[in-house]
Amino acid sequence: MALTKKAERTKAKLLASARKLIGERGFDRVSVEDITRDSGVAKGTFYHYFKCKEDVVAELSFQSSQTILEESVHFDGTADERCFHYVTALCRDADWAGVRLVRQWIREAMESEEEDSEAKACLYDIYNAIVKICAVRQGRGPGELTEDAPWIRWPNC
Repeated sequence: MALTKKAERTKAKLLASARKLIGERGFDRVSVEDITRDSGVAKGTFYHYFKCKEDVVAELSFQSSQTILEESVHFDGTADERCFHYVTALCRDADWAGVRLVRQWIREAMESEEEDSEAKACLYDIYNAIVKICAVRQGRGPGELTEDAPWIRWPNC
């Protein structure tokens, strides 16, 4: 269900405060109370949009990953340089989110037996993003991939 303009602004305030505070203090030193106080939003309203602080980071990371992908696809360089740009930016984002959350996400992705788990979906998204970045120029340069490369699609994806 789409959010109203007011709801979008409220959620954006919470996300902006979380990004700022976590960037300044680190994930473990920021509480939901800190985020709501900084954003001027009631604590109950926070829980209307998010189940927990980790969900805020997941939302911020999703937004960031979309930006990183677009930047990487349009990055002026070879497939190797575009991939390096993408992976480096993802690592910076993971560093911002905190090692504890990254470990949790990787553990969930690797241990999940569900093919449609959120963590596995993220892995598929990263894989497909790298494929898109590599094949974006249709193999125009030496050593570049084309979309019909044999490994281009993740199995069962």
